[in-house]
Amino acid sequence: AGSSQRLDTLYYIPGANHSTLSAYFLQPGDEDFRPMFSIQDVKVQTLDTIFSEHAQIPIHFLNIDVGGSEKDVLEGLNLKRWRPWIIMVNTLQNNFPRKTETLWESLVTHANYHQVYRDGVNLFFVADEFRNLDQHFQLPPNYLDDFILVVN
Repeated sequence: AGSSQRLDTLYYIPGANHSTLSAYFLQPGDEDFRPMFSIQDVKVQTLDTIFSEHAQIPIHFLNIDVGGSEKDVLEGLNLKRWRPWIIMVNTLQNNFPRKTETLWESLVTHANYHQVYRDGVNLFFVADEFRNLDQHFQLPPNYLDDFILVVN
């Protein structure tokens, strides 16, 4: 997903779980990583378009883990319309220690979300109208929380 519908370049490591639309890894200083990546053209759509076609309201939880393209993805999401209750955004690029939140965090907070938790890798935000959920972030979330997995 991105800020607009377009054709873009995907950088990925074949056979691994690392991919990004960000050419960040190809900048000077990242020479060690360049040979690892392959390149492919991909169609990019906005989350607004994807949600319009596939999402059911309400959206309870939105996870954004896009390898450094968080700002681009969030610019393609109308948070006044969709209002996910909780948004979790990965702050590291493909597990490399480069935090990205200074580039995009204001897009979330200016849409009336507030940060409730940071686990070192992700930032968790709750929509202001669901402040009653803040109490559930007083202790770190974990797999024993008795959550219900929904699979379509």
